[in-house]
Amino acid sequence: MPAGIRPSDINAQTWIRGAFATEDMNRAATWVVRFCQARGGNDWRSFSLAEIDQFHSERTGGRLFDFGGLSVGGLVEGGGKGFVPTAEFIQRCHRASPA
Repeated sequence: MPAGIRPSDINAQTWIRGAFATEDMNRAATWVVRFCQARGGNDWRSFSLAEIDQFHSERTGGRLFDFGGLSVGGLVEGGGKGFVPTAEFIQRCHRASPA
């Protein structure tokens, strides 16, 4: 976790803006941060697509989550243990929207 930044250190009450190249990426980043905050707000542990899909679906009337290019851009890494935000993702979100 870069410089001790926790999910709770990022303001995701409104949309994160300007952290990434596209609005879709910024919206997806906001949902990733909100999801991590909802799990306790203090760590960036890995998560499955099913977990974030359920979280997003419950809050958007059934729509599934879209990474909006974050996983392709190497900002959220996926693997056998699930997805996890990278240090660059965390730093960009915090710079754009500190709590």
